[in-house]
Amino acid sequence: NDILPQASAMGAGQLFWDDVGDAARAALLPWQGFLRAVAEGSPYLRHVMLHNTECLLAIVQRGPEVPLADCMQVITRASSASDQPELMTVLRREKARAALIIALADIAGLWTVDRVVEALTMLGDTMLSSTVNWLLRDAHRTGKLALADEDNPAPGSGYVALAMGKHGAGELNYSSDIDLIILYDPETAPIAEGVEPSIFFVRMTKRLVQILQDVTEDGYGLRVDLRLRPDGASGLLVSPLT
Repeated sequence: NDILPQASAMGAGQLFWDDVGDAARAALLPWQGFLRAVAEGSPYLRHVMLHNTECLLAIVQRGPEVPLADCMQVITRASSASDQPELMTVLRREKARAALIIALADIAGLWTVDRVVEALTMLGDTMLSSTVNWLLRDAHRTGKLALADEDNPAPGSGYVALAMGKHGAGELNYSSDIDLIILYDPETAPIAEGVEPSIFFVRMTKRLVQILQDVTEDGYGLRVDLRLRPDGASGLLVSPLT
């Protein structure tokens, strides 16, 4: 615990410590000063810590890498969620846990800046991939797509989400949105008979934005910006490759 900075805190930090619960408080005692200081300085992190004490305990007991990997696995598995509300809930809750892990590792000086932005970019990538995979599977279930492999839906789907800006450069920060250009290949996409590819992929992309961006009781996942597409906001939302 000597690698974690100690600091005194008042007000919100004390309230956090009082509310964290007896069992967690005993386990977190060596890190009391640090955690109270974090709670004092960030209402968001204070809220996440209080609602995710198991995650907080895992961070201080095991370090940040293993709990973060666990979050990424849960987000990846969310692509098999039974419905859209379940997917949105999992994405938002795991995103909050991942943000907590990354922020504490950052504030404590356990990670370099490069590692922090790498982890934030990995979080964005994983949330985006899970959402795309869920949408493809949903289209397969509803008969609009005929996927070759529902367990691995992206290859051969004809749908491309191209990361731009800080996302494409692997430099996402805590408040970054994700800049995307969405493309589709009408010759590759396994579109069902009678389904117009351009209309289908536009609707799918609008759902992608909704799933990631809409604010629910669990917050939001990621803000999505599609304005970097070739013709900007006035151009096609989704462009064909051919």
